[in-house]
Amino acid sequence: MEVVGSCNGLICLTNQVGHIRLWNPAMKRVKDISDFAIRRVDSTGEVSVGFGFDRMTNDYKVVRIVRTSRSKNTPGQVEVYSLNQASWREIEVEVDFELLRDRCRVIVKGHPYWLGFAHRCKIRQFFVTFDVHNEVFSKIPWPDQCMNPRGRRQVYGTIMEFQESFAVAVCKYVEGRILEISIWVMDDNIDGECSWTEKLIVGPILGMSRLLGCLKNGEIVGENSDERQLILYDPITKERKLPQVRMRTLGVYNHVESLVN
Repeated sequence: MEVVGSCNGLICLTNQVGHIRLWNPAMKRVKDISDFAIRRVDSTGEVSVGFGFDRMTNDYKVVRIVRTSRSKNTPGQVEVYSLNQASWREIEVEVDFELLRDRCRVIVKGHPYWLGFAHRCKIRQFFVTFDVHNEVFSKIPWPDQCMNPRGRRQVYGTIMEFQESFAVAVCKYVEGRILEISIWVMDDNIDGECSWTEKLIVGPILGMSRLLGCLKNGEIVGENSDERQLILYDPITKERKLPQVRMRTLGVYNHVESLVN
């Protein structure tokens, strides 16, 4: 199983054959929710999964974006699982984008985020988020500073949560090592418009070759890919810590315990 995300004490998991499970480590309980409303997906189809929490209704939700075939005439379909209702239902929503991954990249304030692009045009990239309460998608442009004059993305960026906000961390590399990280935070989306603020510039971070994310306390998490060494970096004190972990780290997920069944 692979991690879709962690939200309010529950962890959503999926695997290569499409099964989805909700796991509460504190309660030692796992719930299989693979009885989908949209079942038929051929060998060329694509599925991406997001996980979130609706604070208005106190409900956990899983969203499943399905393209049953790669045919250009095949529309995207979307279904939502409600833990309160314990069932899937298909929703009517336009899917005028494709996603670069089979699961969301990060969950911020209960809403999942992906990196997406316009149909058949990977150059035109943007971020996609799903509002778990209103059950609609929104597209968010990259910061202008990350684009070239032709409107194409010209930097490598990792999307993550930073200080409880959606953020993109832009890395500058020299000989395979991260020389500098600048973190851009998305300000509140007002009237369909969003803006970005550069919150932090740090680096170089000795030995870090891959950025993984950020912890709740603000520490930046990365790794030395050659040595499989996890690296924690405090941007305030500039302290670098090397936990006794030597394995391929797949991702960073902030997790809290919950008694939800």
